[in-house]
Amino acid sequence: MKRKAMQREVAVLKRLSHPSVITMHDLIDTPKQVHLITDYVKGISLREYVRQKPNRMVREVTARRMFKQIVEAVCYLHQINVVHRDIKLDNILIEEGSRQVKLIDFGFSVIVSPL
Repeated sequence: MKRKAMQREVAVLKRLSHPSVITMHDLIDTPKQVHLITDYVKGISLREYVRQKPNRMVREVTARRMFKQIVEAVCYLHQINVVHRDIKLDNILIEEGSRQVKLIDFGFSVIVSPL
């Protein structure tokens, strides 16, 4: 990842604090690499979750609960002037057990000026 894009992602991640959005805990910057220390989410992507379902169908009650969490996460981001710009099934994780949704991968995200 290019240095400028990494700096932009780090700037965004530092602003985030929401149960449905990944949290960055630390940053390790070495001469050759930058390591982001984030939440560990034991689970699978929404893409894998859907693939495991018979006929790739998710029960309505489950889909409703997940969709609510995703919308709350996006609403939170927009309230703090962050636009994700890469929301897709692979960038939504589902935590094993709690079924908490976590929005990840802020590599394309930007901070915008308030309207």
